[in-house]
Amino acid sequence: MKNKKNLSFENLGLLVILIALFVIFWSIYHPFFARINIINILLSVSLIGIIAVPWSMLCISGGLDISVGSAMGFTAVIITLIYNRGINLVLSIIIGLVVAVIVGLINGLLITKVGINSIITTLGMLSILRGAAFIIAGGKGLPIYNEKFRYIGMGRIWILPIPVVILIIFFVAGYLVLKYSAYGRNIYVTGGNERAAMVSGINVDWIRISLYMLTTASAGLAGLIFSAQLGQTWPKTGTGYEFAVITAVVLGGVSLAGGKGRISGALLGVLIIGTLTYGLEITGVHSFYITIAQGTILLIAVTIDQLRLRKAVT
Repeated sequence: MKNKKNLSFENLGLLVILIALFVIFWSIYHPFFARINIINILLSVSLIGIIAVPWSMLCISGGLDISVGSAMGFTAVIITLIYNRGINLVLSIIIGLVVAVIVGLINGLLITKVGINSIITTLGMLSILRGAAFIIAGGKGLPIYNEKFRYIGMGRIWILPIPVVILIIFFVAGYLVLKYSAYGRNIYVTGGNERAAMVSGINVDWIRISLYMLTTASAGLAGLIFSAQLGQTWPKTGTGYEFAVITAVVLGGVSLAGGKGRISGALLGVLIIGTLTYGLEITGVHSFYITIAQGTILLIAVTIDQLRLRKAVT
C-alpha cells in the first residue's frame, strides 16, 4: 500500500511539473494552449511514447535495451527496401516487424541464456543494426513514393494524427496489461525479486525475452512511422531516440533497478519531455540548448532514481 501511495504521489508531482511547463510557455507565448500546439506536442512525442510502453515494462522486469534507436532505422530500411521492390505494403510491414522481433529475441537469448550484461548486449546490437542499415541502404536515403505508405505517418483519424492514435492505443494496452493481467503481475515480481519469481513458478527468462521482442517490435513500428512522415528512409533514422526513451521512462518513475513503475508515470514523463522540447523550440531557443536541457533532465532523473533506491534499501 505504501508503494502505491508513493507512486501516486510521484505521478501527482509529475502532473504539477507538466502543468507548470504549460503555464510557463503560455506566459511567454500565449497561443501555446491552441489546439494545434497540443496536437503537435502529442505528435512530437508519439514515437518516443510508442517505444516507451514496452521499454517501461522491460525496465520493470529488470531489463534494459539501448538499441531501440538503431532498431528503428534498421527496420525502416528493411520495410522500405522490400516495399520498393514491389512487395505488398502490408506484407512488407509484417516482414520488417518480424525481423525486429527476431532482433529482440536475439537480445533476450544472449542476456538470459548466455548471461551477457543487458547494457553490453544491446550496445553491441545498437552498433550492429546501425551498420547493417547503412550497408543494406547503400549509405543513402530510400525514397517513399506511395501515398498509402505515407498515410501511416501523415493520415488522421478525426482530428488526431494516426501516430497519436497508435500512441494512445499503446498506453491503454500497456496500462491494462500491467494492472490487470497475470503477465503484468509476473513482470513486477520478476523485476522486484527474481529468486522469489522463480520459486513461485514464473518463467523469468521468458518474461524478459518476450519483453525484449515487444520492445524492438515497437521500435520498428516507430521507425516505420517516422519514415512515412518524412517520405524517405534514412539509415540513421532513430539516432538518439534511446536516450529520449530512457529519460522519459526514468523521469516517469520507472526504476532502472526493476520492480517499480507505472505506465501512467511513463506517459507523464513522455509528455513532460515533449512539452519542454516543443516549448523551447516554439519560443526560439537554439537546438544546442535544447540538447543540453534534455541531457540535464536525464541526469536528474537517474539521480532521483538512485536516491529512491538507496532510501528503499536503508
